[in-house]
Amino acid sequence: MEISTHGGMHAVIHHSLPGVSNIGYFIDSRLFHPGDSYQVPEGIPVHTLLVPAHAPWAKIGETIEFLSIIAAAQNFPIHDGLLNERGLALVDGHLGRVAAERGLDYRRIPNGEAVSLDS
Repeated sequence: MEISTHGGMHAVIHHSLPGVSNIGYFIDSRLFHPGDSYQVPEGIPVHTLLVPAHAPWAKIGETIEFLSIIAAAQNFPIHDGLLNERGLALVDGHLGRVAAERGLDYRRIPNGEAVSLDS
């Protein structure tokens, strides 16, 4: 397994809070976990993106832009544990629509299910 790290800063929650470092992980030249950031790994094609769908620092417009810029074939939401069913449906609706418009796959992984990163 090959892992590279992509550093930067944690996304800003509020200007009054101090900035902290953030590490993103690119695994086996396929899967990118951005951590708590929308930092785009420059010059690296991403096949599978873990999309930060919700967090104290996240805005849906910035999340949509991040998904669009990365343009990974497969996209799975992360960082959404604070959302109820209505919030999940809203986020999945927006991200799923934008992904579909661009010919990308967006889907939620049900708890306990495995997915293949080879498709």
